[in-house]
Amino acid sequence: MENRSMVATLSLASFVGVLAMMAMNPFLPVIADDLNTSVSVVGQINTAIFIIGASLGLMLGPLADHYGLRRAILLAALLLAFGAFVTAASTGYWMLLLSRVPAGLGVMSAVSVAIASSRLPEAERRRGVGWVASAVAFSGIIGVPVLSLIAYYSNWRISFVAFGLIVLAAAGLIWRFVPEDPPIPSTRFQAGNVIKAYAPIVHHPPSIFTFLADILRGVTWFTFLIYAASYFVEGLGLTLRDFAAFMMFGGICYFIGTRFGDGRLTWISLGTLFYLSTAVMALAGAAAFSGIPGLAVTIGLLLVYGFMGGVGFPAITIMLTEISPAGRGTTMMLRTAGMAGSQALGAGIGGALLTVGGYALLGFGLFGFACLASVAVLLANRSTTPTPVEPAIGGN
Repeated sequence: MENRSMVATLSLASFVGVLAMMAMNPFLPVIADDLNTSVSVVGQINTAIFIIGASLGLMLGPLADHYGLRRAILLAALLLAFGAFVTAASTGYWMLLLSRVPAGLGVMSAVSVAIASSRLPEAERRRGVGWVASAVAFSGIIGVPVLSLIAYYSNWRISFVAFGLIVLAAAGLIWRFVPEDPPIPSTRFQAGNVIKAYAPIVHHPPSIFTFLADILRGVTWFTFLIYAASYFVEGLGLTLRDFAAFMMFGGICYFIGTRFGDGRLTWISLGTLFYLSTAVMALAGAAAFSGIPGLAVTIGLLLVYGFMGGVGFPAITIMLTEISPAGRGTTMMLRTAGMAGSQALGAGIGGALLTVGGYALLGFGLFGFACLASVAVLLANRSTTPTPVEPAIGGN
C-alpha cells in the first residue's frame, strides 16, 4: 500500500481519539479520592461528555467538511492535548468535567476515517479505512494498560500529562504526513448549512438503514462491554483479575477480526460479511450468557463474540463512507453521535433486561439487537452507486 505514512498517522489519530474517551476509567477511585467525592459522581462525567459530544458533534461534522478535514483534526488534537493537561491539574469536579469535553467530542477518531476515505486512492481506500478503523482496538489492548502502568509508578495526573504529550506527537505527524486541505470556501458557513449537510442522508434510504444497522450493532456491542465484567463475577464466579486477562485475549481476537472486515475478502460483499459476522456474534453472545455451556465453552463463545465484533466494525465503517451522499466529516461525526447513543441505550436497556430476567435475558437481548442490525443491512440498497469523493491526494 502506498501512502503508508498517512495511513499510519491516521491510525494513530484514531487510536488516540478513542483512548481519550477511555483514559479516565481506570482511575475513577483515585480521582474520586483526590477530589473528595464518590466514584459514582466522577463516573457521571463520562455520561455528561458523551451527551455533549453527541450534540456538538452533529455541528462539527459539517464544519469540518466546510473548513477542511486536516484543519479540523489538527485543532481537535490541540484541544485534546490541552484538555489532558487541564485534567492532570484539576482541583475540583467542574474543572475536571470541562477538561474532559474535548475527549467526548470524538473528532480525532471520526475525522481520521473521513480523511482516509477521501484522500486515499480508490485502490487503497478500503484497506486504509480498515486499518484506521481497526486501530481503535489498541486503545483497550495497549493504551489503557500503559496509562495504568504509568500511574502505578507515579500517579494518575502524570498519566494524563503523558497522554497529552502523545496527542501532541500525533498532531506533529498529522501536520507532516496528511495532505493540506483545499482553500477554505469564500462563502461563509451559516447555521442553516448544518441542516443542509444532513439532508442528503435523510433523503437516502440506503444510508438511513446502514446508520440504523450501525446503531443497533452498537447497542449489542456496548451492552456486552458494560455488563461483561459483572457476568464474570456474578454469573461465572470468576474474579476481576480473570476478567482482565480475558479482556486482553478478547481484545486480540477483536483486532484479528478487524483484519477480515476491510474488504480483503473479495469473494464476499461487505454487506454480507457484516450480516454473517453479526449473526454469529449474536448467537455466540446469547449462548454464552445463557449459563448452559460449561466455563471453557462459555469463554470460547465470548472470544468468538469479540472476533466477530471485530469483523463487523470496519465492514460497517467502510460501508458508511461509501454509501453516504453527505460529506465525509458530516458522515463520520453523525456516526460518532450514533455510537454515543448506542452506549446510552446499551446501558439502559441492558440494565432493564438484567433486572427483569438476569443474564439469560440479557443474552437474548444481545441476540435480538444484533439480528435487527442484520435486517437493517439487508434493507439497505447496496446496489446504490457509491458517492464520489474528492480526488485523492498523495500522502507521502
